[in-house]
Amino acid sequence: MSETPNIEVDLADLEPRDWYARLDELGEEHGYLEWLGDDHAALFIDAGPKLMVTFEDAETMRKMPGASPRGFELLARNGWSLLCILSEGDTWFRAPPLYGFFDRLSDDGFFEDFDDVLFFGSHAGG
Repeated sequence: MSETPNIEVDLADLEPRDWYARLDELGEEHGYLEWLGDDHAALFIDAGPKLMVTFEDAETMRKMPGASPRGFELLARNGWSLLCILSEGDTWFRAPPLYGFFDRLSDDGFFEDFDDVLFFGSHAGG
């Protein structure tokens, strides 16, 4: 795990393409951004021994103040790593590429690298 990154970024008022480009930059610097088919992406920020996995609707997120994943605040305050699963549209996070992504993480022992893993979602991500 790396040191807690200083992620103070305002993603508000960006067009979706620019918003994802900025998330990709953050991913390149602190982890990765990976597309999982046409409707989902995974943003991983390596920041500490605990992992928070969030399921978030990208359109809703872009309308919120700062337009950033909910986990950024916990990451900054508590030194948690973040795996944010983003959806474009009302997918209920049901898609074979998403299932394959979690199977691969499990098979690779990704979750075993963390002391604690918390999954969080609300509405269609709950």
